[in-house]
Amino acid sequence: MSDSIKRKVQETFSKNKESYFTSATHNNQTDLDLITEWLKPKSEWNVLDIATGGGHVARQLSPAVQTVFATDLTKEMLANTASHLKGFPNIHYVAADAEELPFIEETFDAVTCRIAPHHFPEPALFIKEV
Repeated sequence: MSDSIKRKVQETFSKNKESYFTSATHNNQTDLDLITEWLKPKSEWNVLDIATGGGHVARQLSPAVQTVFATDLTKEMLANTASHLKGFPNIHYVAADAEELPFIEETFDAVTCRIAPHHFPEPALFIKEV
């Protein structure tokens, strides 16, 4: 069941990738500023942004940290986001399942995930991965 849900998510997000980048909800600067305020990022940090979608959090944090790894289950979403965020060379894009991340433990100084966990079939696995 989990795999079929993830395939449906990939299909849906592949078709709607541009709308997520331009979405007023996802571009809410007040929310994005709060992330920076609460996180208090440091310039030497490596940050993981899970289910980056349009890359709003990755873009927000990029100027304040060393690197941001922006991950998403949908490759087409990542490609679209990367094309829009070419001016942020410290953002790296990785196709990854939030419930089965391809990184070794303690790689990142901070992990973010905004407006996405409701799409995950097994949120408990996501929490365990983080």
